[in-house]
Amino acid sequence: QDVFKMLEAQLFAGLYEGVLLSNLARQYRIMFQIKIFEENGINSVEEIAQQTDIKSFVIQMLKQTARKTTKAQIAAAHSALVEMDFKMKTSSVDFKTLFAVFVGKMSKAG
Repeated sequence: QDVFKMLEAQLFAGLYEGVLLSNLARQYRIMFQIKIFEENGINSVEEIAQQTDIKSFVIQMLKQTARKTTKAQIAAAHSALVEMDFKMKTSSVDFKTLFAVFVGKMSKAG
């Protein structure tokens, strides 16, 4: 929940919407990959980093975050981000409103 507050602060401070959405979606994709690796018995940060070509410090940080969530929660969050991206491109609802709805959904789910 603290993460969402930090992201919300960055958004309201003027961080470009597309960058925020892209970075957030990337983090959820990586966490999902970590969960799949772990299901297949691969738990080493270095091995996951090597196989995904993602820096080990990123894997380490997101691995800690992924421990606190289920694969289903990660998938739901990523789906919500994809939906938010679609609505951003096809509706007149502004990004800040869509982001607030996303944060609300994630707060209730977590």
